Formats: sequence, structure tokens, C-alpha cells
Amino acid sequence: MSSISARVIRLDAIGHIWKKLGTSCINLKETHYIIQLIRAILDEIFPDTILLTQTNVPHKENISYFGNGYNEVQLVYQFAIPLLVLYTFYTGDASRLLEWASRIKNVYDKTAFFNVLATHDGLGVVPVKA
Repeated sequence: MSSISARVIRLDAIGHIWKKLGTSCINLKETHYIIQLIRAILDEIFPDTILLTQTNVPHKENISYFGNGYNEVQLVYQFAIPLLVLYTFYTGDASRLLEWASRIKNVYDKTAFFNVLATHDGLGVVPVKA
């Protein structure tokens, strides 16, 4: 076994990994099973490796990728932040950003949010939906 391993593995667009006819093919339960399998393997072989999901979806769906706090990812992107910060600068009004931030709570003791202001994918509007 190599002593070199990844510290963080980003699961890019993981919400789309499972395809099923007649569905939107995003955030399906099978997707969560795949993440749970990846996490179980990493916990066994490289337990210090952190999984980060790149799911550009509303907050409630985004935090579902934490699973039970131990069986899926440890980090999720907060894609709502870039739009809310941009809105704040544009309008000079921080009330929406502050209201949003007041509702964000860490769900589990072993999980966290990955805050960014921009990515190569640009700014998505889906994460700021309720």
C-alpha cells in the first residue's frame, strides 16, 4: 500500500452519476449508494481522505450528500454564496446574504461547508432557490 494518498477528492457533478429513464437523473438514491460505497472503501483504505461533492443544487438537496454524517461526503460546496455576495455588492444591501447565512447550520460534527466565491463553471442560480 502506498504511503501517498489524496487528502481531498472532489466528486465533480456526482449528482448526475446515475441515469434512470423517466427521471431528471439528478440526486437519485442510487447516487447516494455509490457515494456510500466510495466512502466505505476510503474509510477502510485511506481513512484520512475527505470527500467533497460538487452538487450545484438547492441547499436542502445539497446537504443530503452528508448522508448520516459518516457515510457520504464530509464537505459540500456552498454555491449560493457567490450570487448572494454579488447581489450584496450590486445593491449595497446585505440583508439577503445575512438572512441566508443565519439559516446555515452545520448538520453533523464531522461535516462542513466549502465556501467559494467563484469556480470555472461560473455562477449558477439553482443554489439560491429555497
